[in-house]
Amino acid sequence: RESANTLGFAVACSSIRNAVSVNQSTRRTPWKEVPKLKKRDVVRVEVPWAATPLPAGSVRVLDTSLRHIAVTVYGQGRPAVLLHGYPSDATSWRWLVPALVHAGYQAIAIDMPGCGHSPGPALNTHSRFNAESGGACDIVCAVLQVLGLSRATFIGYDWGAGIALNLAIGWRAQCERIVAFHPSFNEDKGREVSKIRTPLLALWVKEDQFHSLAAWRKIATRIPSDVYELEVLSVGVSHGSGGYGSHPVIGTLIQARVAKFLGWVDPGAEGVQLQRRLEQEACSTAGKRVVEKRNIVLSEDITDASLARALTDAVTAEAAAVKEFRALMDAGRLNELYQKTPAAILGALPELSPSKLAKDMEILLRLGLWKSLPGGWDMMTKSARYFVGRQVLVRSQVCACPTSTSYMSLDEAGKVLTTHRAKVASIDDSSVGVEIDASCGGNGQLSFSR
Repeated sequence: RESANTLGFAVACSSIRNAVSVNQSTRRTPWKEVPKLKKRDVVRVEVPWAATPLPAGSVRVLDTSLRHIAVTVYGQGRPAVLLHGYPSDATSWRWLVPALVHAGYQAIAIDMPGCGHSPGPALNTHSRFNAESGGACDIVCAVLQVLGLSRATFIGYDWGAGIALNLAIGWRAQCERIVAFHPSFNEDKGREVSKIRTPLLALWVKEDQFHSLAAWRKIATRIPSDVYELEVLSVGVSHGSGGYGSHPVIGTLIQARVAKFLGWVDPGAEGVQLQRRLEQEACSTAGKRVVEKRNIVLSEDITDASLARALTDAVTAEAAAVKEFRALMDAGRLNELYQKTPAAILGALPELSPSKLAKDMEILLRLGLWKSLPGGWDMMTKSARYFVGRQVLVRSQVCACPTSTSYMSLDEAGKVLTTHRAKVASIDDSSVGVEIDASCGGNGQLSFSR
């Protein structure tokens, strides 16, 4: 029976013929095509810098406190630091430089260690290493220090965008604005995006296969809404990554969106908001102090960042109301406000509750109530509130006799008062241990819940 089956199989195989044919499939292979927009998505934007050649850039290798770092500098104006992705280098930003220079910025493209013209070993590019001592954020700040800059706008792609977000979280005093294009970033303890107070624009091409928009949206829900903007563009087909800035259609869209976020005003756009004129204090011919509102401002007259921002920052309703209210108060004329139309100004005043100020103290800068952050502000915000050895005020039973050497020391028979003779001795997740000088000598121990 087995032989019969075998012979039957052999007979059946005799009808098999080998054949080779050319594959004539007409199925589209989008990964081999130049990305094209769907017809409904095609929106061409004409930009004035489109025909402008790339400005001449100067490459410098800076001897920073950490590494030798190469930077390429284009143009003059307010500083915009460009942070490349990985693997890449400073040349990847050439597509954006004309737009930045046109918008009045000096583009400073950094080669991170081991990339481009920067020597030395490369850094670990995972976002959790960006904020480590000697990491990418420290290197960027070291570059700013060598260039004599205390504050800048940061624009990053991929790894560079993650670096920019870390700067916005932990180095807020150095950040003017942040543009994060496809940020490679994950939150860790102490690096939560809820701490961001710097105006932030996130850019995304939704078909990009290497950067998940859905994952970013989950992270972005925790960014304060008053400082966050998201712009999502489409190329119409699945696409790998990169090359978007020089894309024939969305390239100009991206450039214009970044430039507008940084203050450039498209003169052909509808509903263009007028900007306030530059103001400066001066003296009249009679010797009285006056405030000049200048209609014409020469670029060489702008010597600091605050004057430059005054030309481009639109006056918000809240800032205008604060300014008018303050002027009336300083002039002793608040009664006029209450007698006429109080709702017009009082209704526009911002809410400045303790809880809101605790989350965003820099709102005082944006409203014009502060001219600058207090000295040591960045260090104070990054320092722990309580630490071992810190002197604190506590309320307990103490010696209330001012003439005694044990004044304000711990005394079980004393009065309940607030004493300054206390220091933090220990800290854990639930409590703080405090040592207080005791009137009988030595130290007393108290514990307070956190």
